[in-house]
Amino acid sequence: MAWYCHYLFDFNVTPFNWTVITLFGFELIYIIFQASKGQLSHFNISTPTYSLLYSLMGLVAVLVTLYTAYIGLLFFTQSFPNLPTYYVWSIRLGILIFVIFSFEGGLMGSRMNHSVGAINDNSNWWIVG
Repeated sequence: MAWYCHYLFDFNVTPFNWTVITLFGFELIYIIFQASKGQLSHFNISTPTYSLLYSLMGLVAVLVTLYTAYIGLLFFTQSFPNLPTYYVWSIRLGILIFVIFSFEGGLMGSRMNHSVGAINDNSNWWIVG
C-alpha cells in the first residue's frame, strides 16, 4: 500500500503506514500472547478481558479496512496519466477486493463462526476432516 500511495496526488503515506503498523501490531501481539498461553485469540469471550480484547481486534480490523477503503476511493477519483491503465485498474480492484473480503471477515466475527453459511465443525474440510 505504501508503494501505491505514492502515486496519489498530495497524499502523505506516513500516517497510513503508522496507523497500520500500530493497529496490526496490537493485533499481532495479542494473537502471539494468546498462542503462548495455548488460548484462542479469535472468538474467545470466555472472560471479560478476552471478550474486550477480541472486540478491540475487530475494531482494529474495521479501522484499517476503512482507511484502506478511503485510499481506494482516492484511486477511483484521481487520474493517473503516467501509469498504464491496466496497472491502475489492478490497484483499484485489488483494494476493492481487499475491502469486500475484510468485511466478510467482520461478518464471520459477528457470527462467532469461521465460516458463513456452513457448519463450524470442520467436517467440510476434505483434507483434514
